[in-house]
This record gives sequence, C-alpha cells and structure tokens, in this order.
Amino acid sequence: MGVAAAKALEKAAEIKALQGRGRRGQVEKNSKIFISGAGVAGLTAALWLAKAGFRPTVVERAPSVRADGFLISLSHDAYHSAEALGLMPALQERRIGITRSSYHDPSGRCLLALDYEDLFRGLDILQLTRDDLEAVLFEAAREVADIRCGLRAVEMAQRSDGVDVTFSDGRSEAFDAVIGADGLHSGVRELSFPPEKIRRHRLGLCVAAARLPNFIGLAQKFETHMETNRYLALFTTREGGLGGVFVWASEEETVPPPESRAAKLQEAFRGTSDFVKSIVDHCPKNGGIYMDSLSQIEMPSWHEGRVAVVGDAAHCLTLFSGRGAAAAFNGATQLVKALIDLPPEAAFQRYEAAIRPVISKIQPATRSAARWYVPRSRHRECFRNNAMRFLPNAVFQAYFRGKYSKA
Repeated sequence: MGVAAAKALEKAAEIKALQGRGRRGQVEKNSKIFISGAGVAGLTAALWLAKAGFRPTVVERAPSVRADGFLISLSHDAYHSAEALGLMPALQERRIGITRSSYHDPSGRCLLALDYEDLFRGLDILQLTRDDLEAVLFEAAREVADIRCGLRAVEMAQRSDGVDVTFSDGRSEAFDAVIGADGLHSGVRELSFPPEKIRRHRLGLCVAAARLPNFIGLAQKFETHMETNRYLALFTTREGGLGGVFVWASEEETVPPPESRAAKLQEAFRGTSDFVKSIVDHCPKNGGIYMDSLSQIEMPSWHEGRVAVVGDAAHCLTLFSGRGAAAAFNGATQLVKALIDLPPEAAFQRYEAAIRPVISKIQPATRSAARWYVPRSRHRECFRNNAMRFLPNAVFQAYFRGKYSKA
C-alpha cells in the first residue's frame, strides 16, 4: 500500500472515531457551537462538527463566500483531511493546473525556473485558488450546518456553562462554545480577548489581488517579477484568465475603499517596468481589487473561557508562508477532535498544544522570507537575485519540498 493510500485510510478511520466519540465525550452531541466566519477554518470546523453529530451555526459578515484571488496549496495533513471529509473529488476538479514557475528581475531576465513535476514528485499537494476552496467547503457545509451570511456577532457574554451572543440584527442566542474563525480582522478576537493579549506584528507591506484578462498569453504557469520594495506574482486561472498578486513596502494601515484601490495600486507601482505597468493598467478600475496590509497575529493564548480562535484569527501566517490555508484546515481539525472528547476549555488547551509548536516555527520563518521576497535595499535585492541565478535548482527544490511536506 502506498503512503498516500495509507494516510487516506488513516483519516477515514479518524472520521469514524470522531463520529463515535461524540457519544462518549464530555460535550453532548446536541451542543450548540457558534462559528464566526465562513472561510477555510470556519467551514472546515463546521464539517467536522457535523460529522461528529454537533449542531454548528456559522455566521459570516460578508453577504456571500469571499473571493480574494490568492493561489493556495493544500498539502500534507490538510490534504489528507480534505480526503477524509470526502472533498477531494470536487477539489480536484478545481485544480489550477500550474506546471511550472519562474522568477524574474526588473529587466525581465529569468533568475530561477522550477518544474512542478520534479518539485512536487512524491508529495501530497493540491493547488487551487482560495475562492474555489471556499466554494467547495461552502457547498458541503451548507447541507449540514446552519450558515447565515450578512451577519456578525456584536456582543458576547460568557457564563460558566456557555456564551450568550448578540448579533448585528439584534437577535441573541446562547451557545455552549464559540469558535472565532473570522480572519485577520477577527471580531470574535476583539470581543473576547483583552487588548493587551493581542499583538499585531506588522510586516510593513501591503498586498493587493485581482483577476484580469490573460492578455500576455501565460499558460499553466506561476510567474514572479521582483524589484526593490515590491513584486508582482502572476498565475493562470482554471478559466484561462490571470490572477495577479501585488506586494509593496508601505507602513500604511488604512485600506482605501474599493473604488480608490486601482489608483492606489498605480501609485504603489509608479516607475516600475513596462511589463509590470501593463499588468497594473489592466486591473479592474471600479472595485474588484482585494487590498490589505500584511500582519501576523501573536497571542499568548488562543482561547479565553469557552471561546477559541483558529486560523488567521489566531495567528495569521500571511501569504509568504504558503501554508495559511493548510494551517487553517489543520487547526480546525485539531480543535474539533479535542472538542469531541473534552469540555470546551480543556479541549481548547489540547488544540493549542497540538498546533502552536508548528505555528511558532512558521511565523518567524515567514517574516524572514518576506525580507527576501520584498527587499528594502538594492544590496539585498542583488544578493537575492544572484543566489537565485547561480545556486543549483536543488537548493530551492529542497526549500519548497520541506515547506510543503510539513504543512
């Protein structure tokens, strides 16, 4: 039996265990669990809870599932969790189909080229866009969970045996436990944790993402164009269009309104190469651009009483980690496994003990990687470019394989 098949069987057995343990665990199967956020972490948690017989309620601030355009990877444990949840056929249909990547300097010269067949041989990994992943999760979760969009929690009051939640429509409900899976700007985190326990580690970078026509004829490729203080990553979508991710050095924390983001992007990439400028010029002019500052969340504890945060709401790895979606999948899985066996507070402690050691390694490594992806000096840019140009491809293959075999 191959390694992948063995892991899939192991995850299938885990599902049966989850379904059975709910009868013996200390949290009753009819417990009401409130999940804030219908992203990767929130929907994954809802699916695991439903399979174990719980009654999850998912509330999402946005009117529908978001689409921010990022390319993400499900690998290692997250890949096998998706298999165990029965999601893999639908996810495979949305595989983005990228077969290679390349990195370029401001003149357009290729510094490094990687073939994905060689790079990912033997690894369990699936690449797709975040909105495709969330669409698959949403389709599965809405059959087994109470999902309410266009709503958010505005007040939470903890009791010894539960949490009273007041929503933005004025209604209040009582829940046995709350899971904050509402991202970097988590409302649950702000409502439930003391401000002094929340540290926002700003990377001094802003990011934008957009979909645009494939006027350059890119095919099945991820292509990065790098310069001092900024870079552009392009990739082909399933439909043959282009996804663009723009990152630039900035200390600004306020994000402009949607109608002003195209102008902001033009300003951030003023003086860039003609090629990059042409990409910026093709971005949507009246909305359609995701934009935010890049930050990591650091907290001494991810739980407070009967409230826990997971995924970006707990730690936020940022796009430079390449493992944000996988970490959200894993975190939600570990949290639910613990919640089936233990009362909420003890369950949250077990979940954190399982996940924090991994996150504690990824966060500083990601900050270090960001300094090389977006160098602030010409000296650092030249050093990076020469390393990419002259070091053997095997060095970079080992780096990426190590990343995706542990996510």
